[in-house]
Amino acid sequence: MSRTALNPYTKRVLSSFMAAGAGILVAAVLVLALTLGARNASATPISPEACVPTLGADTSTADHCLIRLDVGNSDLTNPGFTGPYTSGYINWVNGHTIQIHMQSDTQTINGTPYEYKFGNLFMNLANYPTTGISLSLSGVTDSGGNSQTGYTLGTPSGGALGVFGSMDSGLSDHNGWGAAVTSLTFTLTASGANSANFWTDAASVLARDSSGSSFEAHVYVANATNPAYLGSLGPLGQYLPTGYAGWPCAGEPTCVSGRLPEPKPLALLGASLIGLAILRQRYYGKI
Repeated sequence: MSRTALNPYTKRVLSSFMAAGAGILVAAVLVLALTLGARNASATPISPEACVPTLGADTSTADHCLIRLDVGNSDLTNPGFTGPYTSGYINWVNGHTIQIHMQSDTQTINGTPYEYKFGNLFMNLANYPTTGISLSLSGVTDSGGNSQTGYTLGTPSGGALGVFGSMDSGLSDHNGWGAAVTSLTFTLTASGANSANFWTDAASVLARDSSGSSFEAHVYVANATNPAYLGSLGPLGQYLPTGYAGWPCAGEPTCVSGRLPEPKPLALLGASLIGLAILRQRYYGKI
């Protein structure tokens, strides 16, 4: 097929246009690469937009970060329990005090309601451990438990806490199913040198660990109509399981740090490159 003949002026205009377009695309690629690189860095504070925007009538703000543990490991998902498992929030009280609340979610499968009780909690706190900073636990209240024995705050000793990645802090219930609850609220207070501004807002409290997760819970699946009975059968005919749920990124077999590239920017970039290629082929011949 013959090509449209262009006068020198038109060719110069098209060449300038294509050169400018190529420059813009190169800049876009660099910005996108830097953005994705930053998002792939582990142990970086979770940005405000990474908080769950809304849960029911609740909304995330600078001082109120909603979280939802909606990714379970295979111990939960293989038997058919897909979650979400527990939801909650982080309240920023001041630069050295935060309050965390977690609540069990429920799920109905084949007409049977199930409740996701939880026991041990694991967190990856930003900038912690830090020399000269210590954390204390207070204000612990719970509901829905079966002979609660009390939580204690712990840090890794001889190994990492949690299942997904490497968490730096955890709340232990010390009694497994016997102390599993449906609701838990507690306060963490930082003390020591420079602790007054240890947390700048609710979104700066947690950080993604090596797996991309920042919060997880040991989940116990219970029949909501008879939650104290462990012998109930699940939807696949097996005994109700126990497993782990994480947020914002957790799971098996792998879960990378940060986030996957967003499809819309990449699609636009690809479409632009194809458009420039078609223009070049149309007016200058084969590529």
